[in-house]
Amino acid sequence: MKGFRVISLVVVMAMILTACATPTAEPAATEAAQEPVSTEVSAATEVPAAAEAPVATEAIEPTHDGILRVGYSGKVKTLNPLYTSMAVESMHLRLVYEQLFQWDLNAEVQPLLSVDMGTMSDDGLTYVFKIHENSTWSDGEPLTAEDVAFSLNLYKNREDAKTFSAFTYIDSVEAIGPYEVTFKLNEPRPNFRALMADNVFILPKHIWEPMADDPNLADFSQLDDEIVGSGPWILKEIKIDEYAMFFPRTDHYMYPPKANGLIYQTFANNDAAVQALVAGQVDLISRVPLTALETLKATENIEVVSGMPAGPSVDQLIINNITPDLCQPDYQATCGGHPALRDVVVRRAMAYATDQQKMIELVYGGMATPGTTLVPPSSPYYNPDVTKYPYDLAKANALLDEAGYLDTNGDGVRNMPGGGEELIFNLNFDTDPNYSRQAEILDESFKKIGIQLEIAPMESSALSPFVNPQFKHDLVIWGWSTGSDPDFMLSLTTTKMISNSSSEVGWSNAEYDQLYDEQAVAATDDLRKEKIFRMQEIFMDQLPYIVFFYKDSIFAYRTDKFEGWTFTGSKGLVTALSTPELSNVYPVYK
Repeated sequence: MKGFRVISLVVVMAMILTACATPTAEPAATEAAQEPVSTEVSAATEVPAAAEAPVATEAIEPTHDGILRVGYSGKVKTLNPLYTSMAVESMHLRLVYEQLFQWDLNAEVQPLLSVDMGTMSDDGLTYVFKIHENSTWSDGEPLTAEDVAFSLNLYKNREDAKTFSAFTYIDSVEAIGPYEVTFKLNEPRPNFRALMADNVFILPKHIWEPMADDPNLADFSQLDDEIVGSGPWILKEIKIDEYAMFFPRTDHYMYPPKANGLIYQTFANNDAAVQALVAGQVDLISRVPLTALETLKATENIEVVSGMPAGPSVDQLIINNITPDLCQPDYQATCGGHPALRDVVVRRAMAYATDQQKMIELVYGGMATPGTTLVPPSSPYYNPDVTKYPYDLAKANALLDEAGYLDTNGDGVRNMPGGGEELIFNLNFDTDPNYSRQAEILDESFKKIGIQLEIAPMESSALSPFVNPQFKHDLVIWGWSTGSDPDFMLSLTTTKMISNSSSEVGWSNAEYDQLYDEQAVAATDDLRKEKIFRMQEIFMDQLPYIVFFYKDSIFAYRTDKFEGWTFTGSKGLVTALSTPELSNVYPVYK
């Protein structure tokens, strides 16, 4: 990374999930908006003209429309906050909705809708927060404590909102005044504010209350109508696989945007996004292919930024550990992977046969860190002293030999002990070409330890239910954005997550489950860290996943149309953890 400035581009928080000085506003343009570029770059997609957007008084001759364009890849399926699960969906929602709290550039929790950090009772069971009295919804209605109470109770009470299934620790939420809300918990949660900063969006009661008990609430995708939110942007139009257009709320109580508008432009691939950036058709891209780095660094008016974010994305091997007794009733007939995968010896052998460094070099050009647990090194809860599995084919083969996994017929593929089923595992992955390259590297090394892989990419829409609730997979390559607080990532390997569609591995460990519950209510941060460190020790001993690496974030952006980009905080993390910073990016006319 010698050629890179290690900084943070806060504009794209939700793109990495893993999510405020206010410069003087620059004049807006009066000329018609450029249309969003197409995913093929050469053709334009029609969107509303900039004349529909709020326009400020001119002071100088504008040279562009002042609309910020961000290129990304990913498909939005829903913008209903109760049912979103993809980072690309959160990226949109963070612009139009707000939370009580947010993560700052140093991955620390700060108030957002809440005026301050609020108060907590001595027993840790009661929290009281005051919200900003001048906050309003985009339709002009005031935002009150009633909206906060309604939103949290909706999340808590809808059994089909799987993202919020862990809200069982919230006993009640009540508005005790127009702008004051009380949370009562049934167990202490020292990281409660952090949990409220993770995609817990406050919704307008006057819009959502009529639908609160609708059994078909999931069908309310919010893709067809203007969303009523309290954030600094208004989503005016979205066309799936093309673009989303946002207008600024110039009257926002805290973070009125300085740009004249914002377009999230979808590209079919990262190379097309690079072409659009070089051509000046977009102002920022969040995924820079390694093959384009040198070109972008040499291009006038383009800066490249790189480094580990506070909540890096991880790529990992999902291993189906599920036992028949944990399969869901509707899928008993087909649930379960290859039986050898339930043997920790096989999982350890695969870990020793995983060439992490080769993946990092060949797939990500060295811009990643070898993985261990689902808690990344940037987290204060990361345990650096867990068991590690350096690439060692001799060790992998010795483990399998000692456990009785022998090649009984000389075809190069080992059998189960006693001459049973061969170790032939299906390997699926999302259609991302990076996953395909990782699969090739795994296949090459696994052959050398007598494991055969049947490789088949799948569309994510089919892969997700194939993994859970069906648990029909053997091995899957996929990824997560880890976030700043480790609670959710730790929860993925708890037994209770098997039944709510969040577990991918079907792994169950009683000590791990108990520690997860204990860390959630730990009285001090040191005690919580102790519990989480032990959880990571168990994880690395039992290996329900094999974590390949933690990816650096690589962005590229233009410097000739906008200024006010915010970079790293004092911790030096390349992170984008607070949507309000986007409001500070303003147009310049050179």
